[in-house]
Amino acid sequence: KKTPAELIGELREEAMAFANELKAAHKAAEGEAKTELAAKLQQAQRAISIEVYSLRHPAIIDLLVEKARAGVQVTVLLEGDPVGLGVYSPEWQTQLYGCRELEAAGGACWFMVHDTDAGRYQRYLYVHAKLLLVDDTWVVISTQNLTVGGLPADDKSNGSFGSRGVVLATDAPEIVRRVGQIFSLDFDPPHHQECGTHRASDVPVHSDRRARFAVPAQPDSMADPH
Repeated sequence: KKTPAELIGELREEAMAFANELKAAHKAAEGEAKTELAAKLQQAQRAISIEVYSLRHPAIIDLLVEKARAGVQVTVLLEGDPVGLGVYSPEWQTQLYGCRELEAAGGACWFMVHDTDAGRYQRYLYVHAKLLLVDDTWVVISTQNLTVGGLPADDKSNGSFGSRGVVLATDAPEIVRRVGQIFSLDFDPPHHQECGTHRASDVPVHSDRRARFAVPAQPDSMADPH
């Protein structure tokens, strides 16, 4: 029979091991986050599910399009009315263009929209999650949006124009299962009308909202080297 001191010692060792695992899994967004995200997306063989506030990073969009063309089921759920982005703002137009490219490759891009005139009432004030689910085996949880500002590619030797953030990648079964549940509950078009595609023709709302979802030609920001 183990003594209390021995049990405490074992618990301490287990706690330290778990802390080291977490430390290894966490990636600072100013440097390794984009690499970590890209690595997990690249390994997808069957399905990628993403729920995030913004998707505007050209490299991430290109990777998702590549995966969709390869037959991976790619589904993205985005915020339909991000703060401060007008209908014709470059950021919003980049997001719509990325969605068009993804859908042309066989993927699916959806928005949560709120419009009382059309009887659409989204369940949350904003979609503010940053969740990625890969093949139902890996999860990436991030503080960063999938944008150039959130995942900058600049020289990090003396700071960055990006923000400090954290990315956690894990294959812990309980976390993977829970994230899968959250995505399934949020992305549920048959039971929640606020889930709409990016196509203007598929958004049965008033003209102002249709204008927001008019898909542009390639915006200049897609050529951003970052």
